[in-house]
Amino acid sequence: MTTVNQIYSFIDKIAPFKLAEKSDNVGLLVGEKTSEVKKALLSLDITNAVANEAKSIGAELLISHHPIIFNPLYVLNDKNPACFLLKNNINAICAHTNLDMAKGGVNDILAESLGLKDTGRLIETIYKIPYKQVVVFVPEGNAENVYSAMCNAGGGTQGNYSGCAFSCNGIGKFLPEENAKPFIGVVGEIEEVHEVRLEMLVKPSCLNAVISALKASHPYEEPAYQVLDNNALTDEYGFGKICTLEKEMTPKELAGHIKASLNCTVIRYVDGGNPIKTVAFCSGGGGSLINDAIALGVDAYICGDIKHDQFVTAKNSDFSIFDAGHFHTETIVLPYLKKALSAEFPNVVFEIAKGNCDPVTYM
Repeated sequence: MTTVNQIYSFIDKIAPFKLAEKSDNVGLLVGEKTSEVKKALLSLDITNAVANEAKSIGAELLISHHPIIFNPLYVLNDKNPACFLLKNNINAICAHTNLDMAKGGVNDILAESLGLKDTGRLIETIYKIPYKQVVVFVPEGNAENVYSAMCNAGGGTQGNYSGCAFSCNGIGKFLPEENAKPFIGVVGEIEEVHEVRLEMLVKPSCLNAVISALKASHPYEEPAYQVLDNNALTDEYGFGKICTLEKEMTPKELAGHIKASLNCTVIRYVDGGNPIKTVAFCSGGGGSLINDAIALGVDAYICGDIKHDQFVTAKNSDFSIFDAGHFHTETIVLPYLKKALSAEFPNVVFEIAKGNCDPVTYM
């Protein structure tokens, strides 16, 4: 049996809810974590149409990008999708800004969809999370196995190097108490063992996997290890990315490329009059970052919501900007979520809602 909590935990693993902005509302917003899930529906928004679709196909869970509850609810009735879901025992998990900022999240998928080369630079940094320094003490004969397991789980990777670690020898001392099952030694007697102190830096996103690998490969019943913050290296999370095009394009050519890549109905853009090689972009409502993009010295900026005054700013700055629509710059995440969830929970049917569509009609 698969529960809402198991699916929630998996989403938290790939897009940690703690990354969400403080003003955001993410997580399990409708229902109970103990509920069983056999069928789940994915959608960018949970509209009334999507909520009714979930009920009609017998889905126990809806997973969306945009929160079903964002502003305070002053009236509760069936016209509100959240109330409808609760009344019909349908749960809702929403992963919003945490999914925007996550590694492999919306912005990474947008870069892939547009065929852009990631430079690793963000437009706006929200979090700087220090790397972890994992220290473990291992019997000399088992040190290589533990080292290999930790590396295979993602530990010891720094820039263009992998398998980075430090080790030194020493004497470990311990007393197995009653009910202990020591790998080395006898209950009730002090034991001294030639051990290796093994330590390596670990990306925050890999920490849980590395600790699990450490424990699984370590011979001791209760391994001695430490996890320390190391601010020499950090993982940065935030909004938007800086990328490069495979080949230089004119603003008109880039507009056509975006439209075809994202299957947009229309592209609104300002032609800055210059060829484009480097671009900044932010999925969804990233219009407020236009000045940051200009300051970064890129050739163009792509996002999903641009206001009139922001178009004017671009025009006055001879800067190319492209509005591809909020829906089209974010709905691309759903096939990736479906694939990841289906692989993790093969006994659950995951479907993208037929009602998942741009709410705007264009003439």
